[in-house]
Amino acid sequence: MNKNQEKIDSLFASSKKLEKSDIGIPLVQLPFNASLYRLDTLANIDAFIQKLKSKFPNKALIIDFWATWCAPCLADMPYSKSLHEKNTDLPIEYIYLCTNSNSNIDTWKNRIGNMKIPGTHIYVDDKIISRLKTAFSSEGGFPTYVVIDVNGKVNQKKITFMQTLDRDSMKKIVGL
Repeated sequence: MNKNQEKIDSLFASSKKLEKSDIGIPLVQLPFNASLYRLDTLANIDAFIQKLKSKFPNKALIIDFWATWCAPCLADMPYSKSLHEKNTDLPIEYIYLCTNSNSNIDTWKNRIGNMKIPGTHIYVDDKIISRLKTAFSSEGGFPTYVVIDVNGKVNQKKITFMQTLDRDSMKKIVGL
């Protein structure tokens, strides 16, 4: 257990500081291409969604709502990581929105560091998670996935689990 924590601590020690951002408080950029942010307050949900889209122009967005204590979430993450790594040539940004409900930021960081999942990770206040899910018409438990395809169309029913996807199905889902 201690060796694993030492590895995670080493990852964070070698991280880089992120520039200011409109999608949350920038925390760090980890060596495996993971950008970490924290989002504690949000005045306008629609403006936040627009900022996500504009931060990643000409890209489809796969948004993964998850929790550090959610076994199905954690079981599906390696598949998300594999899809990401095998399809880096596709214009897709993976965005992981983790609820702070029944968790803490250190547990969240440790999960990301342990799994080494690239992408944009945001530790989000649970009230904001609820508002985002409502805005996307994707109420329900965890994990929940929302796709914003390359044309900006939102679809909350295209992905149930990442493990069911391959390159061809991913391309179809994001409109490529």
